[in-house]
Amino acid sequence: MFVVKYRLPLLSVLLWMGVCVGAPKADAKEAADAPFVVEHTYWVKPGRSLQFVTLYKRSEVPKLDAWVASGKLRGYRISQPVLTSSNGQWDYRVTLFWRDAATAIDTATSQSEQRKADANDRYEDQLMLELVVDHNEEIVREMVKGATPG
Repeated sequence: MFVVKYRLPLLSVLLWMGVCVGAPKADAKEAADAPFVVEHTYWVKPGRSLQFVTLYKRSEVPKLDAWVASGKLRGYRISQPVLTSSNGQWDYRVTLFWRDAATAIDTATSQSEQRKADANDRYEDQLMLELVVDHNEEIVREMVKGATPG
């Protein structure tokens, strides 16, 4: 699959896209049907993968499932490379297929506000942050038709 990646801070790109970018008329229907795809890539401390996955499944997967049930997300995919190399290969990748960019922005904003209020979420977030060496968010455009959940 051919994937185009953009490496800019996620919220600034989302805001810029909402203000500056408009789909051409010929591609308007196709653009409306295409999900807004964001990849979260995680590099985890060596030997801490099981703990990271356990925390992620306990704190994040229920939220993702709720967003799918509400229609905010079309779907999500959690990936782990089968064969790893020693060149800094990522450990986990979570691909979110949002309904549209506005939904992604609204959900990210409301989630950050909710997490500030919930002490348990803050504690689990802190534990996960201690296990993560690096985290990257990228907006991607999938070029293969039929490859995304719909």
